[in-house]
Amino acid sequence: MMEKQRMYVSIADRTILSSTDQAAALEVIVNEEELAELHYILGQLADADSDALIDEFTLISFKPIEEINARYQSQLDSLYRAIYRSGTPKTRHAIAVANESIGMEGAT
Repeated sequence: MMEKQRMYVSIADRTILSSTDQAAALEVIVNEEELAELHYILGQLADADSDALIDEFTLISFKPIEEINARYQSQLDSLYRAIYRSGTPKTRHAIAVANESIGMEGAT
């Protein structure tokens, strides 16, 4: 069995650190495989964000904003699910409360 380690995920900064001084960081306890998954999803989120930004400001693309943001939202939902699975009780509670407040109870 792989050893688990305590890490802190900042979605806004797109970082995963072993220590934090950020109030917004979400605490997870992960093994190497789970950590790699979180890094991968953060990378996918960054790519989706860049693509959405390009689509939004490209005049030849007349897509609805929901379509432009769909890939980003999908990656963000995947990231929150992965954080929830590996999260501490405090992190899971914070995600559950946030989901409830925006009407996404099924996202966890």
